[in-house]
Amino acid sequence: MKRSFLKFAAAATVLALVSACGGSDDDDDDNTPAAPGNIVEVATANGFTSLAAAATKAELVTALSDSAATLTVFAPTDTAFTALATQLGFADTTAMVTALTKEQLATILTYHVLATKVESTAIPFGTPVATINTETITITAGTAPVIATIADTTTTPATITAVDVPASNGVIHVIDKVLIPSGILPPPG
Repeated sequence: MKRSFLKFAAAATVLALVSACGGSDDDDDDNTPAAPGNIVEVATANGFTSLAAAATKAELVTALSDSAATLTVFAPTDTAFTALATQLGFADTTAMVTALTKEQLATILTYHVLATKVESTAIPFGTPVATINTETITITAGTAPVIATIADTTTTPATITAVDVPASNGVIHVIDKVLIPSGILPPPG
Protein backbone atom coordinates (compact mmCIF):
# COMPACT_ATOMS: atom_id res chain seq x y z
CA MET A 1 0.00 0.00 0.00
CA LYS A 2 2.85 2.30 0.90
CA ARG A 3 4.48 1.55 -2.49
CA SER A 4 1.23 2.43 -4.36
CA PHE A 5 0.94 5.67 -2.43
CA LEU A 6 4.55 6.60 -3.29
CA LYS A 7 3.95 5.84 -6.99
CA PHE A 8 0.78 7.96 -6.91
CA ALA A 9 2.57 10.82 -5.13
CA ALA A 10 5.48 10.70 -7.59
CA ALA A 11 3.13 10.67 -10.55
CA ALA A 12 1.14 13.57 -9.13
CA THR A 13 4.34 15.54 -8.54
CA VAL A 14 5.57 14.95 -12.11
CA LEU A 15 2.14 15.88 -13.48
CA ALA A 16 2.06 19.08 -11.42
CA LEU A 17 5.57 19.99 -12.54
CA VAL A 18 4.80 19.35 -16.21
CA SER A 19 1.59 21.36 -15.96
CA ALA A 20 3.37 24.27 -14.31
CA CYS A 21 6.19 24.34 -16.87
CA GLY A 22 4.23 23.37 -19.96
CA GLY A 23 1.83 26.29 -20.15
CA SER A 24 2.44 29.90 -21.04
CA ASP A 25 0.46 33.05 -20.84
CA ASP A 26 1.82 34.17 -24.23
CA ASP A 27 -0.82 34.26 -26.96
CA ASP A 28 1.78 33.06 -29.46
CA ASP A 29 2.09 29.73 -27.69
CA ASP A 30 -1.57 28.75 -27.51
CA ASN A 31 -2.88 26.22 -29.98
CA THR A 32 -6.01 28.15 -30.87
CA PRO A 33 -6.20 28.27 -34.65
CA ALA A 34 -6.03 31.74 -36.12
CA ALA A 35 -9.25 33.08 -37.56
CA PRO A 36 -9.29 32.81 -41.35
CA GLY A 37 -8.60 35.95 -43.33
CA ASN A 38 -11.09 37.54 -45.68
CA ILE A 39 -11.85 36.03 -49.07
CA VAL A 40 -8.98 37.81 -50.83
CA GLU A 41 -6.48 36.84 -48.12
CA VAL A 42 -7.60 33.20 -48.10
CA ALA A 43 -7.56 32.97 -51.91
CA THR A 44 -4.09 34.53 -52.06
CA ALA A 45 -2.77 32.27 -49.30
CA ASN A 46 -4.10 29.23 -51.16
CA GLY A 47 -2.39 30.05 -54.46
CA PHE A 48 -5.22 31.55 -56.50
CA THR A 49 -2.81 34.02 -58.14
CA SER A 50 -4.74 34.44 -61.39
CA LEU A 51 -7.96 35.16 -59.51
CA ALA A 52 -6.13 37.69 -57.33
CA ALA A 53 -4.59 39.39 -60.38
CA ALA A 54 -7.95 39.60 -62.13
CA ALA A 55 -9.66 40.92 -58.98
CA THR A 56 -6.96 43.55 -58.59
CA LYS A 57 -7.34 44.81 -62.18
CA ALA A 58 -11.15 44.70 -61.87
CA GLU A 59 -10.89 46.77 -58.66
CA LEU A 60 -12.85 44.16 -56.70
CA VAL A 61 -10.33 43.56 -53.90
CA THR A 62 -12.03 46.02 -51.54
CA ALA A 63 -15.48 44.49 -52.10
CA LEU A 64 -14.17 40.94 -51.64
CA SER A 65 -12.30 42.00 -48.49
CA ASP A 66 -15.28 43.78 -46.90
CA SER A 67 -15.61 42.57 -43.31
CA ALA A 68 -19.33 43.41 -43.29
CA ALA A 69 -20.01 41.16 -46.30
CA THR A 70 -21.01 37.50 -46.23
CA LEU A 71 -20.16 36.13 -49.66
CA THR A 72 -19.81 32.86 -51.49
CA VAL A 73 -17.08 32.74 -54.12
CA PHE A 74 -16.73 29.97 -56.68
CA ALA A 75 -12.96 30.35 -57.13
CA PRO A 76 -11.41 29.11 -60.38
CA THR A 77 -7.97 27.57 -60.03
CA ASP A 78 -4.95 28.97 -61.84
CA THR A 79 -5.23 25.98 -64.18
CA ALA A 80 -8.79 27.07 -65.04
CA PHE A 81 -7.60 30.57 -65.88
CA THR A 82 -4.78 29.14 -68.01
CA ALA A 83 -7.26 26.95 -69.91
CA LEU A 84 -9.47 29.97 -70.66
CA ALA A 85 -6.47 32.03 -71.78
CA THR A 86 -5.43 29.24 -74.15
CA GLN A 87 -8.98 28.85 -75.53
CA LEU A 88 -9.16 32.57 -76.20
CA GLY A 89 -5.77 32.57 -77.95
CA PHE A 90 -3.67 34.33 -75.30
CA ALA A 91 -0.11 33.28 -74.52
CA ASP A 92 -0.93 32.92 -70.82
CA THR A 93 -3.16 34.17 -68.03
CA THR A 94 -1.14 37.34 -67.53
CA ALA A 95 -1.63 38.27 -71.18
CA MET A 96 -5.37 37.58 -70.90
CA VAL A 97 -5.79 39.66 -67.73
CA THR A 98 -3.77 42.47 -69.33
CA ALA A 99 -5.85 42.40 -72.53
CA LEU A 100 -9.29 42.29 -70.93
CA THR A 101 -10.78 45.53 -69.68
CA LYS A 102 -11.49 46.25 -66.04
CA GLU A 103 -15.21 46.06 -66.83
CA GLN A 104 -14.93 42.69 -68.59
CA LEU A 105 -12.99 41.22 -65.68
CA ALA A 106 -15.45 42.67 -63.16
CA THR A 107 -18.38 41.14 -65.06
CA ILE A 108 -16.65 37.75 -65.24
CA LEU A 109 -15.57 37.73 -61.58
CA THR A 110 -18.88 38.93 -60.16
CA TYR A 111 -20.48 36.01 -62.02
CA HIS A 112 -18.55 33.81 -59.54
CA VAL A 113 -19.93 35.50 -56.40
CA LEU A 114 -23.16 35.08 -54.44
CA ALA A 115 -24.25 37.89 -52.10
CA THR A 116 -24.79 35.44 -49.24
CA LYS A 117 -22.73 32.74 -47.58
CA VAL A 118 -23.83 29.36 -48.90
CA GLU A 119 -22.00 26.38 -47.45
CA SER A 120 -22.05 23.09 -49.33
CA THR A 121 -24.85 21.67 -47.18
CA ALA A 122 -27.12 24.56 -48.24
CA ILE A 123 -26.43 24.66 -51.98
CA PRO A 124 -29.80 24.84 -53.76
CA PHE A 125 -29.16 22.10 -56.32
CA GLY A 126 -31.13 22.43 -59.54
CA THR A 127 -32.39 25.92 -58.80
CA PRO A 128 -31.05 28.95 -60.68
CA VAL A 129 -29.07 31.14 -58.26
CA ALA A 130 -28.49 34.86 -58.87
CA THR A 131 -24.88 35.99 -58.79
CA ILE A 132 -23.95 39.53 -57.82
CA ASN A 133 -23.69 40.48 -61.50
CA THR A 134 -27.45 39.56 -61.63
CA GLU A 135 -27.06 36.61 -64.00
CA THR A 136 -27.86 33.13 -62.73
CA ILE A 137 -25.94 29.90 -62.43
CA THR A 138 -27.39 26.47 -61.81
CA ILE A 139 -25.60 23.99 -59.59
CA THR A 140 -26.22 20.28 -60.04
CA ALA A 141 -25.25 17.66 -57.48
CA GLY A 142 -22.58 15.32 -58.73
CA THR A 143 -21.99 11.62 -58.42
CA ALA A 144 -18.80 10.65 -56.57
CA PRO A 145 -16.09 11.68 -57.05
CA VAL A 146 -17.67 14.84 -58.55
CA ILE A 147 -19.04 17.08 -55.79
CA ALA A 148 -21.21 19.20 -58.09
CA THR A 149 -21.20 21.03 -61.40
CA ILE A 150 -22.13 24.58 -62.32
CA ALA A 151 -23.80 25.46 -65.61
CA ASP A 152 -22.83 28.82 -67.07
CA THR A 153 -23.53 30.24 -70.52
CA THR A 154 -21.20 27.76 -72.25
CA THR A 155 -21.78 24.10 -73.00
CA THR A 156 -19.05 22.95 -70.62
CA PRO A 157 -19.95 23.00 -66.92
CA ALA A 158 -17.48 23.78 -64.14
CA THR A 159 -16.82 21.10 -61.55
CA ILE A 160 -16.69 22.02 -57.88
CA THR A 161 -13.52 20.32 -56.65
CA ALA A 162 -13.41 21.53 -53.02
CA VAL A 163 -16.00 23.10 -50.77
CA ASP A 164 -16.35 25.17 -47.64
CA VAL A 165 -12.96 26.89 -47.53
CA PRO A 166 -13.67 29.30 -44.66
CA ALA A 167 -13.07 33.05 -44.83
CA SER A 168 -13.95 35.69 -42.27
CA ASN A 169 -16.47 37.23 -44.66
CA GLY A 170 -17.86 34.13 -46.36
CA VAL A 171 -16.89 30.85 -47.93
CA ILE A 172 -14.97 29.70 -51.00
CA HIS A 173 -15.81 26.72 -53.20
CA VAL A 174 -13.05 25.78 -55.66
CA ILE A 175 -13.96 25.18 -59.31
CA ASP A 176 -12.00 23.88 -62.29
CA LYS A 177 -13.29 26.35 -64.92
CA VAL A 178 -13.78 30.09 -65.24
CA LEU A 179 -17.52 30.72 -65.48
CA ILE A 180 -18.47 32.82 -68.52
CA PRO A 181 -21.45 35.19 -68.32
CA SER A 182 -23.44 35.95 -71.44
CA GLY A 183 -22.15 38.41 -74.01
CA ILE A 184 -18.87 39.21 -72.29
CA LEU A 185 -16.37 37.19 -74.34
CA PRO A 186 -16.39 35.47 -77.68
CA PRO A 187 -17.26 31.83 -77.17
CA PRO A 188 -14.11 29.82 -76.38
CA GLY A 189 -12.96 27.95 -79.46
